[in-house]
Amino acid sequence: MPAPFWVLRHHSPHSIQHLFVDSHTQLLIAGDAIGRVSVTHLDHYRQHAFWSPHSDSILGVNLHGNLAITHGRDNRLALWRLANTHRGHRAAAAAGADAIAIPNHTAPHSISIPSRLVQSLPTPTLVCQLEVNALNFARFSLLLTNPPAHAATTIDDDDTHPPFQALIAVPHTLDAAWFDVFHLPTGNRIHQAVSKPDIAAKPGHRQPIIMSLRLLRPRRTPHGSLACLVGYEDGYVKLWSHDQPTGWTLAWQRRLHSESVMDISLTDDGEHGVSVGADDRISRFSIWDADTQPLISETGKPGRAAVSVRNDDKVIAAAGWDGRIRLHSSATLQELGSLDYHRDTVETLAFFEHRGQQPGVDSDDDVEDDLGHHSGEDTQRRPLEISQTQSALAAGGRDGKISLWHVF
Repeated sequence: MPAPFWVLRHHSPHSIQHLFVDSHTQLLIAGDAIGRVSVTHLDHYRQHAFWSPHSDSILGVNLHGNLAITHGRDNRLALWRLANTHRGHRAAAAAGADAIAIPNHTAPHSISIPSRLVQSLPTPTLVCQLEVNALNFARFSLLLTNPPAHAATTIDDDDTHPPFQALIAVPHTLDAAWFDVFHLPTGNRIHQAVSKPDIAAKPGHRQPIIMSLRLLRPRRTPHGSLACLVGYEDGYVKLWSHDQPTGWTLAWQRRLHSESVMDISLTDDGEHGVSVGADDRISRFSIWDADTQPLISETGKPGRAAVSVRNDDKVIAAAGWDGRIRLHSSATLQELGSLDYHRDTVETLAFFEHRGQQPGVDSDDDVEDDLGHHSGEDTQRRPLEISQTQSALAAGGRDGKISLWHVF
């Protein structure tokens, strides 16, 4: 049975609510059920930041260069600037060796993090924050409006005003059946109560609330200048398109699930979407061609919390409520296999390109801990083998662990 090549335990025992990996910087950001967020370097698995930006559970996180976005159930969405990475490394080294990574035949490499190290790590700087509606299941969706070169906003950049411009979609402040679009970093609300019906619903009737959002740029006409793919609690997936001067219109809608849509992922080319829900279905559909029939697979295994599509659009990973990650063919949706490590629900996952170091140690040898110190007295450190870039999958579970897998 395949095993993860590394497990991060520094959030345990608190559930991982969401994670995101920036393949360019090799940084993984994760948020947990008590409002803590960490940023980990996947080159060496050390934490660069670990702080509590929210007083309640995290809904969503994202990274762009040296900027982090966090969304919490305390009704706040915040933009943070990460400290210089070298300063973070010095703080980690000064904290001492309390956390040890020990490999063996039955368990993957793993890392916990001591409280002394947490206190020594640099705290990110708050750039701006918004008051948003978080009494729902949908996390924010980020769309860069003028993506700068990576060199302009890397983690090592000390520039206090990076050229960062983005749009953020979140459920509407008063009714989670609608959504708003904000601009960052100004915090201006660009669009309000999108999808609100012209005629009010009858008393006792309400619109299904939003469960998942994907803000995107249309790649084909006549879909306007902005679009949002939305999954709802009644199983419908809808594409809303915006154009001047007509505003927002419903481009298409399909009931792809018999129960709530839990997550939507996009292919790397932005042409197709994949959705999972509380039912047993996985659906793959064309975003821009409403006449193309969706591909739907009824797997017989209900309950999926998250889905991710590998960047080559060949493999889909679905996170199960039963703790298993099931891999499916993107072309046929046929199950290819499963990854079984977590003992409870897998809440979030993401494919990424991994170029990190692989431990060149035997299973019973003493190894270095995450701060660069030996766990044994006289043993010599075995060399680290530098792997080539390869496809990997990060998964966060209700058990508070983040498992990292190579998926070929």
